[in-house]
Amino acid sequence: MLANGDLVSIQKIRLKQEGYFCIKFKDNNCCTEPIPFLSEETLLLFAPANTKIHSKIEKVHFHTAVVPNIKNRKECTSHFEIYVSISLKQSIEVTKDNEILLVKGKLIV
Repeated sequence: MLANGDLVSIQKIRLKQEGYFCIKFKDNNCCTEPIPFLSEETLLLFAPANTKIHSKIEKVHFHTAVVPNIKNRKECTSHFEIYVSISLKQSIEVTKDNEILLVKGKLIV
């Protein structure tokens, strides 16, 4: 409900971010094959008929950790596992007739 008492509909949308990354090792200048990733999230947006949703990834941060593979440790010490965490900073705008639509509200579950 808006401040003036009008009711508005909120749409539940699924947003998908996908791409790939490569890992380059400093020691031997070796690079992995492209590794795909996929992230999905559900958002609640005020997006009435004839609106457009604009999404832009503004910043990407990767955090990696290299861990020895304990299962193969006795056989070969050159095996390891790489854990990768990806953080995306993203902006989302809903526009109608080239104007940004803004609605403030509270999520009541």
